[in-house]
Amino acid sequence: PRLSVRLSVMEGACRLERNRPIVILGVDPGLASTGVGVIRQEGVRDWRALHHAHVTTGERTPLPARLEKIFRLVQDAVEE
Repeated sequence: PRLSVRLSVMEGACRLERNRPIVILGVDPGLASTGVGVIRQEGVRDWRALHHAHVTTGERTPLPARLEKIFRLVQDAVEE
């Protein structure tokens, strides 16, 4: 999977914190399919993809097990 960023949407964040790096966690939610991505911004045009992952859960899998799988996906993204 390829992580992409629309810089035009994010440029406002660059102006708020020019002297500090910004790390952004993005989550594409869903029970059947969930994706996460982490990006870091250090300069106006300096964006780096740090992490991206995707998980699918079966519709017959019990809800608590599905939510745990999604939780672990997000947890791994935050810890990395």
